[in-house]
Amino acid sequence: MAKTRYDLRRIRKIYPTRRRSPLFIDTSGDLEGFKIAFTGSQLIKTFVLTQSYTSAPVVVVSVENDNVNAYVSAITGSPSAGFTVEVTVSHLFTGTVHGFAGEPST
Repeated sequence: MAKTRYDLRRIRKIYPTRRRSPLFIDTSGDLEGFKIAFTGSQLIKTFVLTQSYTSAPVVVVSVENDNVNAYVSAITGSPSAGFTVEVTVSHLFTGTVHGFAGEPST
């Protein structure tokens, strides 16, 4: 079984004279992947997330094989009704935007 919890202070191999408390990251969470197809006529598209989240999810987007900036302009909704992600691109293009959504860690 793969390790899912890492101490970020020990990964960098820093050994100060005073030891600081560990900073853990948990990588066992599930991510929801999605694709949004853009045609040459739209700058903004929305996607409805299918998984349920307890708070607003963390969303990352990236453009496939094109020199276009894509970013998340809005995340709307609620835990009971579901969340909708609005993705905006910098200029008109025809292609695919890939994205991942996940539960934020505390």
